[in-house]
Amino acid sequence: MGDGPVISCFLVVTFGLMMISGIMQDVATSRLAKWLYHHHLPIWRELGRPGTTFFKGEPDNGYFSRTTALQLMMKGMPLNNYRRKFAKDEEVQRYLRQHQLSGRISAVFLIIFIIGIFVGGALHM
Repeated sequence: MGDGPVISCFLVVTFGLMMISGIMQDVATSRLAKWLYHHHLPIWRELGRPGTTFFKGEPDNGYFSRTTALQLMMKGMPLNNYRRKFAKDEEVQRYLRQHQLSGRISAVFLIIFIIGIFVGGALHM
C-alpha cells in the first residue's frame, strides 16, 4: 500500500478542519454583531449594520447590506476602536477571542494543507 491514500486523507482532514475553523470565526462574528445590535445599537450602525440571513436587525436592513457589513466586520474587525468600552463585558471578550483564535487556527491549517500538497507531490515524483 502506498502513501497516496494517507496523503489524500491527511489533505481532506486538514482542509475540513480549516473550513470548520473559518465557520467558527464567522459564527463568533455573527454573535458579536447580534450582541452589538441588542446592547450598543449606535456602534452596530457605525459598523454598517452587520447581520446574517437569520439575524436581520432592522426591518429595512437588506440581505446584501447586512452580509457585506458582516464580512467587512469579520475580515477587518474594526472593533479595536471600541475595545476599551467593551473591556468589562465578558461576553464580548469571549467573542473577540473566539474570532481571533479561529482565524489563527484556520491560517495554521492552511499552511499545513499547503505543506501537505508539496509533500504529496514530492512523494509521487
